[in-house]
Amino acid sequence: MAAFISAYTIVVLVASSWFGAGWVRTGDGFAVLFGLLGALSPLHRDDRGRLRLRVPGSGLAAVELRRGSLGVILVVLGGTTFDGVTRTQWWSDLVGSRREWDLTAVNTVGLLLTIATVAMAYLVAIRVLGVLAKDDADLVEQARRWGPSLIPIVLGYSIAHYFSLLVFEGQSFLALLSDPLGSGRDLFGTAENTIDFTVVTADQIAYTQVAAIVIGHIAGVIAAHDKAVERYPHRTAVLSQYPLLAVMVAYTVSGLLLLLNA
Repeated sequence: MAAFISAYTIVVLVASSWFGAGWVRTGDGFAVLFGLLGALSPLHRDDRGRLRLRVPGSGLAAVELRRGSLGVILVVLGGTTFDGVTRTQWWSDLVGSRREWDLTAVNTVGLLLTIATVAMAYLVAIRVLGVLAKDDADLVEQARRWGPSLIPIVLGYSIAHYFSLLVFEGQSFLALLSDPLGSGRDLFGTAENTIDFTVVTADQIAYTQVAAIVIGHIAGVIAAHDKAVERYPHRTAVLSQYPLLAVMVAYTVSGLLLLLNA
């Protein structure tokens, strides 16, 4: 992991020095993701660069996805879904006794198939939406147009799947700071710090997970509805949202089932 992070950092530094610092905003996947999630923030900068308050999530209306941005959204959504899949008994039985590279190969295939399934469900919904709305825009344009409605779902899934990881494993930061490579050092006297697993209860984690998924999907539905009302007549706008609503409900049910079976 240390080698991978170091290599990734070198690539980003070299690319930003070659293409300019602005490259990071569009060339680094994490920067792209955080920039998209920033549309949900109650804080933003106006045209003069002044910090302003706004209704949380209202920034989605101004998001225009660049080439590749939708791919980032679908990869993150599919990746967190696969993370839930790996915690199920079904996946444990499928993996069996595989270890090391055999396990890596199976997990990689599973990850790719999960991302492909999530992306396919979204694209099918978009295609049906275009038919119902009698919108002759091509599939790629349509998919980008409605892509921002997935951003709240990405945030909800991320919170649901990684909240407990942040709370518990995040406590090991100080210990790892003293001994980042596990070589037995204690640079700052914190290497012996332990994790307090009583910080939050299992019930509190469960409530947070369910709330994150449900709220994220509700926000996604609202964002898609606003976009439809802006683009189509009222009746067409309502009709066009049934496919997206169906796939978002499917995402919600799948996410909750994965959490319950984890």
